[in-house]
Amino acid sequence: MDEDVIDMSVIDGLAIGVFLTFVALSFGCFVFFYLSYRKSEEKTKIQVALLIFFFCWGIARALLIYFDYVLTQLNPLEVVNYLIFWKISCLFLMGAFGSIIFASENAVFKGKDYYAFLIGYLIFFSIGIASFDVLIADSFMLFAMMFAGFIPLSYIYLAYKYPTARKEIVLLFIGFAMFCLGVLMAFTTVVEMFLPMIHELYLISAVIQILGFSIYALGNKRMYFARKH
Repeated sequence: MDEDVIDMSVIDGLAIGVFLTFVALSFGCFVFFYLSYRKSEEKTKIQVALLIFFFCWGIARALLIYFDYVLTQLNPLEVVNYLIFWKISCLFLMGAFGSIIFASENAVFKGKDYYAFLIGYLIFFSIGIASFDVLIADSFMLFAMMFAGFIPLSYIYLAYKYPTARKEIVLLFIGFAMFCLGVLMAFTTVVEMFLPMIHELYLISAVIQILGFSIYALGNKRMYFARKH
């Protein structure tokens, strides 16, 4: 029993370390890209959306570290006792993904679709946040993520339309897909299916998230924040 407790604490310690690195990376990207944005002669809506993404994810992940490992201690039954804190974290998560949906729709449709995917995403996510039942809230947020499926589809389209930027767009596609996979692994609905392995699941989720996030950040740097000579 003691060995099991030690093993879990080691796994949790590793996961927390990866998540803290994730927070530092997120805020680091925000500062780096903000400085690049200020120096850029051509400032775009997509750049602003990406700045919001990196900033919101830094806050969301920092809050979720405290929520998962201090308040609930990875016990899904404890979520209901800290529902307001969880919802505040999810608001920043909603802002992060919403900004990328906006950027993707703007890149593909230039606003001509009236941001239908973004509106659908915000409606479902808002219903989830408003719900007082954790499973219902989590389910609606998962439904909302279906609208975020437009993001990788937009990258496929952009790779076809702009062959000279195909390498950068491939990085965006791979990084975002990996990152989303890691995020979805930590949703309550998914966690409950792997409850006996929740500590290992969170560690795997953390590793996948930070790898995907790093690739995605690199793609955005080359695609939208590279200095024009």
